[in-house]
Amino acid sequence: MNLDFNALRTLRLVYQLGSFSDAADAIEVKQSTVSYTIDRLRKALNDPLIVRQGIRNVPTERCRELIPIIDRILAEAETMEDQGNFDPSKSTAQISIICATFGLRVVLSNVLKRVRQLAPGIKVDLLERYHGVSDYLQEGKADIALTVTDIDVSGIYSHSSLITDFSVCIMDPQNPLAGKALTEKDIQDAKHIATRLWANWVQPFEMVAENLGIKLDQVISVTNPAQIPTLLRETDLLAVVPGSLARTYENQLGIAQLPFKVPVSLNMHWPAAANRSNLSIWIRGIIIEEADKVSRVLNAEH
Repeated sequence: MNLDFNALRTLRLVYQLGSFSDAADAIEVKQSTVSYTIDRLRKALNDPLIVRQGIRNVPTERCRELIPIIDRILAEAETMEDQGNFDPSKSTAQISIICATFGLRVVLSNVLKRVRQLAPGIKVDLLERYHGVSDYLQEGKADIALTVTDIDVSGIYSHSSLITDFSVCIMDPQNPLAGKALTEKDIQDAKHIATRLWANWVQPFEMVAENLGIKLDQVISVTNPAQIPTLLRETDLLAVVPGSLARTYENQLGIAQLPFKVPVSLNMHWPAAANRSNLSIWIRGIIIEEADKVSRVLNAEH
């Protein structure tokens, strides 16, 4: 497949303007040149891309899926034109980051504050995805992922254990167990909220409990950990989350220490295609700096 940036820019322009002639006028070429470029893309991508419906040019579903990817490719290309002089303050690039509740509340929220201060023109798309993260990275649908799971896939780079934390129990602040050093019996007698990031995923806490012979009474399961604080309020339920995440809720929820250690790590991953991208390198650097701040606090506590 031989695609150039100008061809992708032409497709995006036709998509935005809905007209071959208007696109041709915008880039000051003949309409036949635009038509030839779109035909070339149709053959390369095996899809009509833009079809005529009455008096309108309408994008196909495949074209709609491609446009966000093309936006990122072109923005990244513009950012990387001068490898030696990347200036975040002048960049208008776009980057997509997969991040769930742990990474967002503990690290990425501070990263985004710094990005807004230092590079107000950069656009960030936050994606919530737990399963198939490596596919999203490899297919160009995301540029960076922060996960609690490891990814060992060819073509994916990783910075493992940005943060290594230990799990704690969170609950309604009026729960009698709040602030207590829990026993294994407390854990077994309690009702729990389980986190299921995907169908077969099991929390490390559950595996440790099973190895200790503790039977968990899980009465609610969620796929999105952000739902847990709301579900805990005014109930007798417990949930287990990383300690640093729990502390972001400490004014709303009670916290109790587990009777055994359950380590949990936050990891960063990115595709080979973005490994030398100035934008990705810059964002990853800020993520590492903010994660290091959290790690220093955790190390002092532990």
